[in-house]
Amino acid sequence: MAAKRHAELLAWLGGHQLLEYSAGFIREGFDGLPDVTANMHGEQDLRACGVKKRAHLNRALRAIDVLRRNGRGDTELDAELCAWLGDNRLLEYSAGFIREGFDGLPD
Repeated sequence: MAAKRHAELLAWLGGHQLLEYSAGFIREGFDGLPDVTANMHGEQDLRACGVKKRAHLNRALRAIDVLRRNGRGDTELDAELCAWLGDNRLLEYSAGFIREGFDGLPD
């Protein structure tokens, strides 16, 4: 389960060009999108995860707001889809996959 949650988080961060902060998110206990939507309470939490640049802070805050408004924090992407996106160097497009309702690879 943790690997799946991490894969989903990595895909989401990659989709918002924030992948460089993935270790900080996990280190601070934000293991998946439900943790981000429920427990990320603003700029101070993002700074604790290592996000220091103003533009990156703003991008992350906007992305979290969209995640909450769309109710996507309580869903999980398929780990196989996340791996496929990573293997094909497509993580930057993961937000689009999420937005369009793709949560896994076709059978």
